[in-house]
Amino acid sequence: MCFTYKVHFQRSNDEDHGSTDTSTKEIWINTRFNEEIQKETFFHELLHVVLDDCALLEPGAVKSTDPEESLIRYVSPRLVLLLQENTWISDYVFGEAK
Repeated sequence: MCFTYKVHFQRSNDEDHGSTDTSTKEIWINTRFNEEIQKETFFHELLHVVLDDCALLEPGAVKSTDPEESLIRYVSPRLVLLLQENTWISDYVFGEAK
């Protein structure tokens, strides 16, 4: 990935589970919700990061007529790279290997 994001885990009383600011390169996860929701929200926000990093909307970028397949082709290698370069993400979501 091109940028380093700062991840904030903090409680908020609003209904947002989390948010991503691609300008400041920050992710917020609302700890008001249970751990399972926080982890799913974290992956949701990571997908915003991955999509911001790819040129999905550039003219001619989509080669398939199937929009879902086009999206997956762009996202999957970037998501794998993100997870490879940040092994703590898997530890956070799935627990440290024992």
